[in-house]
Amino acid sequence: VTIWLLQGLEVLRLQKNKVFVPFLNIENAINLRTLIISETKTNSLIGIGGAKQLRELHVTNAGLQGMIPDELFQLSLLEKLYLSHNALTGFLPSQIGKLTALKDLYVFDNNLRGTIPTDIGMLGSLEHLSLGQNEFVGTLPRQLGSLGRLQLLSLEKEQDVAPTGMFSVGGGGLSGTLPSLNGLPRIREVYLGHNSFTGTIPTD
Repeated sequence: VTIWLLQGLEVLRLQKNKVFVPFLNIENAINLRTLIISETKTNSLIGIGGAKQLRELHVTNAGLQGMIPDELFQLSLLEKLYLSHNALTGFLPSQIGKLTALKDLYVFDNNLRGTIPTDIGMLGSLEHLSLGQNEFVGTLPRQLGSLGRLQLLSLEKEQDVAPTGMFSVGGGGLSGTLPSLNGLPRIREVYLGHNSFTGTIPTD
C-alpha cells in the first residue's frame, strides 16, 4: 500500500469514507502516531502489528469482524484504542495487559464473551474503560480496584426486550457482588446496569 511508504506520515484521518484500509506494509510508516479510520469499510485488523509507533487507533463503527488479533497487543506505545460498535467476537485476550501505556480503551457494543481478564489490572495509566454491551459473564476482577487513574467504568449490559415490547429488568451478564470503588479516587462515571449483580452497595 503506497500510503505507508510515506515515512514522514504522522497522522492519517480517513473517517467517514467508504474505503477499506489494508495494513500491508504499514511498518514502513515509521513515524505514524495517529490512525483514525472509524466509519470506513475496514473490517479487519490483520497487519496492524507493524505500526510500532502508533499512539492512537480509532476503528469505531467500521464493521470489524472476527477475534481481536494477537498482533494488536504488540503496539506497546498505544495510548488510545477505540474499537466500539463493531462485530468483534471471541474473548478479550489476557494480552491486553501488555498495553501498559493505554489511557482509553473502548470496545463497547461488540460480541465479545467470556470473563474480563485479570490482566486488565496491569493498565495503570487507564482513565476510560468501556466494555459495555458485550456478552461478558462472571464476576468483576478485583484487579479493577487497582486502576487508580480510572475516571470512567462502563460495563453495562444491553437491555433485553421482552415479548410485550417492554424492556426487561436485566439478567445474565456479569454477576457476583458489586465491587468496591475505594481504590478508584478519580472515578466520575460508573455504568453497571442490566447485569446480575447481587448483595448491597459496598460501604468502603
